[in-house]
Amino acid sequence: ATQIANICDDWGLTLIICTNVDVTEKVDDAQGVHIEMADMSVEQAREILGESKIIGGSAHTFEQIKAVYHSGADYVGVGPYKPTKTIMYSVNHLTLDDYRNIIERMKEEGIDIPVIAAGGIRPEHVDELMKTGIHGVAVCSAINLDENPEAVYREIYKKLY
Repeated sequence: ATQIANICDDWGLTLIICTNVDVTEKVDDAQGVHIEMADMSVEQAREILGESKIIGGSAHTFEQIKAVYHSGADYVGVGPYKPTKTIMYSVNHLTLDDYRNIIERMKEEGIDIPVIAAGGIRPEHVDELMKTGIHGVAVCSAINLDENPEAVYREIYKKLY
């Protein structure tokens, strides 16, 4: 994790460690942790990490987004968008319309938390997802499993910035 944090620093990236609050606490350059639905609560992670670290939570439904919002999370990861082995809690995939509807309902109910689309996202999905009103995308397998991870990263980065 420290080596990855150093790489992220070199690239100007934010390192969010998935699930492991203990590692996040020990790696000074890790900016935060993402809490999956079956992990500890956002509140418990906040007790351990304090206010200096970013804490995100996972959701698949609007009701789960509300729960993550009220738990004090800094962002909510919503998915999966496409089939993936990295999000095990749901086999139901969200559509572009689902993301649009979620964003609209959040606005209607005054829920102001960044939404990060996650799950099976590839570079060719980024443009259409960003048009739904989400704040960003979380990408894992598309980069990690590619023969040229740097090229995939650069392609996604160009679409976002």
